[in-house]
Amino acid sequence: MRELLGHSKTTFLLRENFTKRANKTMFFKGFEILSPPCERERTRGEGALEAKLEQYLKEVAERFRQEGIPVDNSCRLIPESYSTIFSPEEIQKDQEFLKEKKEKYERGRGSERKKGSQWELLVTALLNRHSKLFGVGVVRTAEYDDFFHHVDHLFIDQETGETVCGFDEVSTEEGPTFERKKEKVLKRNLGSLPGEGGVKIKYGLKYESGKPVLTPLRRVPIFYIACSPEKIEKFLLEFDPNSKESSETERELLNHIFGSIKTQCSDLLTFENLHSDVKEKIQRFQELLGRIDKKESLEQ
Repeated sequence: MRELLGHSKTTFLLRENFTKRANKTMFFKGFEILSPPCERERTRGEGALEAKLEQYLKEVAERFRQEGIPVDNSCRLIPESYSTIFSPEEIQKDQEFLKEKKEKYERGRGSERKKGSQWELLVTALLNRHSKLFGVGVVRTAEYDDFFHHVDHLFIDQETGETVCGFDEVSTEEGPTFERKKEKVLKRNLGSLPGEGGVKIKYGLKYESGKPVLTPLRRVPIFYIACSPEKIEKFLLEFDPNSKESSETERELLNHIFGSIKTQCSDLLTFENLHSDVKEKIQRFQELLGRIDKKESLEQ
């Protein structure tokens, strides 16, 4: 250590050399490599925007809890609240299995995972901001269902009380990852065996007589919601959940989400082997989308 610290001249030369190249690469401070100032500012700015979004979701989560829906501060359903349906031992086993699989899956996926999380938070905030107007409830699934059943959100028609579909977000609109997502979502909707189709939700939710009911769900149609990293950054920068009026960015984002889902609904209904339960839910979801279109036009 004494010998290493003795090379003060070398350290100074290295620092000076890296400082000159700061605009292109990075800073060197002693023996600690730092990101360029512009990158650090961008990260701090993005963090502030995420914090604003997270604060809004905390407020939404509190409203859910007042309705009797057990969610955490990010509007995610809490498995431990299903103890009247599943034994505490089974719930604990699910959580342990989830932790084990997540650790293996998330290695080396930091950047991709972060964009996906940002997109998921944005979708949660936006749809809940307009949930009363649309007559829907939108909650994030328990992490168990997110990871093992590949469903990020449950979309509930408050008029009928039924969970009409689930959403699976993907933070790209092109390339192999996007194509794989499309293919997997189609396979889940069609099922791999006769009599199958749609997705299972272990920690599910629906409404009965206007009150939330915790229950497993079967044959739920699922749709992907895709967005490029560049658009996610733009939406994150411009989206203001506290504004009383819908911004152009908000309307653009809603059109982006519902436009994609409408196309997927139409495409799925062309498959003759689509399970009748899944088909019926898709058709009811189309009716709900029609009601949303009318309410949007009245609002504008």
